[in-house]
Amino acid sequence: MLLRPIGYGVDDVARIISLAYQSPQISAVILKANTPGGSVDSLYLIQEVLSEKIKPTYGYIDGMCASCGYVAMSYTDKLYAINKMANVGGIGVYASIVTPNKDNAYYKVVEVYPPESKDKNLEVREAIKGNPKLLEEELSKLAIYIQDTVKANRPGISAETMTGKLYYGYEAEQLGMIDGIRKLSDVIAEIESLTQSRKQFLSTI
Repeated sequence: MLLRPIGYGVDDVARIISLAYQSPQISAVILKANTPGGSVDSLYLIQEVLSEKIKPTYGYIDGMCASCGYVAMSYTDKLYAINKMANVGGIGVYASIVTPNKDNAYYKVVEVYPPESKDKNLEVREAIKGNPKLLEEELSKLAIYIQDTVKANRPGISAETMTGKLYYGYEAEQLGMIDGIRKLSDVIAEIESLTQSRKQFLSTI
């Protein structure tokens, strides 16, 4: 089964994958990805479903698979890219803070924190003041979690891929980030062959 949930939220995608695993009519799943990533919060549902996969699950990168998108796809049994120039990686995290431009702002945002909530949003408030250290420390914890997840899912991945850099498909293959570069039809043929072999094995038992 090829899942192509265009325009769905991550909870919808996770639910569709879960339904595919539960269906007796579906023997395997191919996840097709073309994403720059997204919020880390959106990763957890996909992680939960894919970490408990009960059927062969392949990943296919159709253009770009970066950041949290790559972390999610690292859970697949095999991961392929459409061509050698596909973008793969971006394993890392960052925070974006929007502050009004003093020269052009037509409004002023005033935030008041009581003494009882002195640590609320402290990392962001300090970063806005020009002191990013606290926010960097928090982001480091998240970055290490992301790195550890990818390393566990793809033990052969090169350590140099952990700094957030994007790689082309041919580089990603050499660095252990993907399992090869193939046409989608070839990936489908491979997974069909795999599931057929499993059926024959089970019938023999």
